[in-house]
Amino acid sequence: MRQVAFFAILAAQVVVPAWQLAFAARPARFGWQMYAGSRLPSRIVVSVGGEEREVSTSDYLGNVRLDLDTEERLPPTICRRERAVRVVYHYPDREPREFLCPQTPSLP
Repeated sequence: MRQVAFFAILAAQVVVPAWQLAFAARPARFGWQMYAGSRLPSRIVVSVGGEEREVSTSDYLGNVRLDLDTEERLPPTICRRERAVRVVYHYPDREPREFLCPQTPSLP
């Protein structure tokens, strides 16, 4: 009985990550790649009133967590706080990604 339980647990430790690696969006929970698909921009440029200036991710994220999707969550916040027209993420290994800001009231 112990041998069956041992091999069942061992099989689960191989099968679950292999399944996640093959069929789930990356990075996947319980997948072997962990945070390999996560990327932070090397710099963020905002356009405010016709001027462009750089902002730091540390101004908005206290402790950077690679499991957070900064492309989904961070641009709306930057748009509101900076009163920006657009936010551009610059990455070292791929093309910049631009986010246009909706015209919303700014936060204090």
